[in-house]
Amino acid sequence: MMRKLTVSNCAIAAAMLLLIGCETDRREPDINADAAAIRTVIEHVAEAWKAGDWNTLAGFYTDDTIWMPPGEAPLRGKDALRAWVEPIWNDYTVVELSMPSEEIVVIDDWAYERHFEILEIYEVGGEPTRYYLKGVRIFRRGEDGSWKIARYIWNGDVPRD
Repeated sequence: MMRKLTVSNCAIAAAMLLLIGCETDRREPDINADAAAIRTVIEHVAEAWKAGDWNTLAGFYTDDTIWMPPGEAPLRGKDALRAWVEPIWNDYTVVELSMPSEEIVVIDDWAYERHFEILEIYEVGGEPTRYYLKGVRIFRRGEDGSWKIARYIWNGDVPRD
């Protein structure tokens, strides 16, 4: 009888280990899928900028987002961003905005993305102006699994080939 009990205990222990090993909450993150999702956010951000669509643009930022534009105090929260963005849309037309990523690194529910930008705008009644920028965005994954921009810093750059 002692032998049967030991075999039964071993069988139960093996089954428990198997179940623990198959636990669904313990999955490896899919870095490629996360990077693709972040690239999609960036594409939608560019589209919202070109359209002058605040409601869409705001949806890609966390409520506590901070922008750090060159030569200015940090902009904290979506209301500050809106106050900064809307005068640009009132005075300029965004013709081109490309923001190719040069690097995306994902660490758990945070990621950073390094990029350069080409921005071409027309001032109302004026000539087109082309800007070359470089920047870093820090993304945070929300409870729903979506990626949003939590921090953004940029400055001028030189033209790239």
